[in-house]
Amino acid sequence: MNFLILVRFGELWTKGKNRIEFINKLIENLKLIGRNVKFLRTRILLEGSLEKISKVPGVESASEGRIINRNLKEIKKEAKRLLGNSKTFAVRTKRIDKNFKYKSIEVNEIIGEYLSKFSKVNLENPEKIIGIEIFKDFAFVFDKTIRGPGGLPVGINGKCISLVSSGIDSPVSTWMMMRRGCEPIIIHYDINNSKVAFIRILEKLREYYPKLKYYVLPYGGIVSKYKVETRYWCLICKRIMVRIAQMIAEKENAKAIIMGDSLGQVASQTIDNIRIIEKVSKIPIFRPLIGLNKNEIIEYAKKIGTFELAENFKCPMVPKKPVTKGKLKLVERIESKLPIEKIIKEILRHSV
Repeated sequence: MNFLILVRFGELWTKGKNRIEFINKLIENLKLIGRNVKFLRTRILLEGSLEKISKVPGVESASEGRIINRNLKEIKKEAKRLLGNSKTFAVRTKRIDKNFKYKSIEVNEIIGEYLSKFSKVNLENPEKIIGIEIFKDFAFVFDKTIRGPGGLPVGINGKCISLVSSGIDSPVSTWMMMRRGCEPIIIHYDINNSKVAFIRILEKLREYYPKLKYYVLPYGGIVSKYKVETRYWCLICKRIMVRIAQMIAEKENAKAIIMGDSLGQVASQTIDNIRIIEKVSKIPIFRPLIGLNKNEIIEYAKKIGTFELAENFKCPMVPKKPVTKGKLKLVERIESKLPIEKIIKEILRHSV
């Protein structure tokens, strides 16, 4: 019999009357990764790659194993096969069907006693963990489990526009909001061919949700033609980005914008400047990294696999001394002298 993947979902089970809506969305997303998906009330069973399935937001953990007859003789046989030459082991049973003759702890004792003829019990730090889950019509026995990202399935909370650069922070913020059920429509503002690294990051994020849609906008070459010498240029630049994001949000029926800001990390991410930037948006702007420091963000980037793909890119348009406590009226005065609408139309006209 082929190996199957058993998926567990944690937070989804706490939902009330709309629980099945969350579960159905997770099943829909799992079908993008695996095949022959079956819902078992408290679990999902499917075929596919354990590594790929365990990355899907909403998956608390996933195990690779086999379905067998749920009598103890068959369970012993499969447990012995999985034990192999391991020097130490532990048995951990979950009785999904409470009508099964033996309680979970009793199954642990019976299978453990049998396996102790071939190896030593070590409950604290075993070389091999034999997992057993007892269902109504079968037992699932496994020895490989990977923790998933947990959270909510992508799309259950609707679409958001996510601004993703070729750096470290914004891919992490996108991933975090995917875990909270947002389906990100990604915008990359290309500056000095930064799209090369961005495409690598995009493909990594697609491992978590393969249907990610994206726009690449030719930003740097167009905006630089209109650049003026002012400490406020970063704020003006970001406000143009947000205006464009909002226009695409209307087109895509997206409900919010996601940005990778961390409070105080750079000049444009102070409280004063964040307020100025978001003034041009009519929809909420989510900043999931706002309270994290750089080292914490890097750890997340390493965890999701985007850290090694990022480029240490410095925007050539950043002023020597960008303002940290901007004044809205001054920003608006500078913008009034710029053809903002013309700039936006030119960027959108050349989007990919």
